[in-house]
Amino acid sequence: MKGQNLRLFFNEKVVAAATSCTCHIAMTVEDASTKDTTGGAPQQEVTGYTYDISSDSLFTVDTDTEGNNTFDVLKLMLAGKAIPFTFEPTSGAKNRVKGNSNVVSGSVVINDASIQAQNRQNVTASFQAQGTGPLLLDGVDYSEAKSKG
Repeated sequence: MKGQNLRLFFNEKVVAAATSCTCHIAMTVEDASTKDTTGGAPQQEVTGYTYDISSDSLFTVDTDTEGNNTFDVLKLMLAGKAIPFTFEPTSGAKNRVKGNSNVVSGSVVINDASIQAQNRQNVTASFQAQGTGPLLLDGVDYSEAKSKG
């Protein structure tokens, strides 16, 4: 699989003109060692997890009805509400035909945005979002530890 075939969607619409996107998942681990624990590494207990997503793209103000342009994503951010996302394999025209498996999904709050305009270069936009609620793999919550997002 190539990077152009894994896309980020907000509200079922692709983040248009993306150049990169990332889904980061981290387990929350606490030391569960007691005074009865002898030697070796500490005993670890998984108490939850967090996740976040990010995207870098070319700055866009126009897109078709299937895509979120830069202003669309900014509007989602300023609304201050959790929105559904999917991070999934794609194919076809403009790499927007969704696959049926290997889908990471959940809800996020877009909490950071930047637009960069350097002389003689393309204007770019970057977005970060924090996960809220369960993170699903192909629609299933596999975690015993609940999201701290």
